[in-house]
Amino acid sequence: MTRVSVLTLCMARATAAAGDSTTAWAVFKQTHRASRVAAFIAMWAVAIRDLGPDASHAAIQRDLNESRSTFYRRLVDFRELFPEHDDPTPLALLVLDAAGSAVPSAHTLVAA
Repeated sequence: MTRVSVLTLCMARATAAAGDSTTAWAVFKQTHRASRVAAFIAMWAVAIRDLGPDASHAAIQRDLNESRSTFYRRLVDFRELFPEHDDPTPLALLVLDAAGSAVPSAHTLVAA
């Protein structure tokens, strides 16, 4: 099985969603969007490592210390690139599996 980075996967999805637009501005927007979604998936992985994969969206939002509106805006961005998933849990589990014990807990990140 080939390993693909989360950012590469998000870039491919953002590029596909943008269609044929190849202007510099369109490429910038695609890159920015892909990086936001990749960061959200990574943050989600840290949260479900702490809370478990069955945690509610509200619990994950609190664990990430994000406002409700920001959390749901990020979730909408994610769903636009990955419409087959309700949330990043399946991808976050792949990240955790690939990273093993290298993923710190959210509490460790805050203390650093």
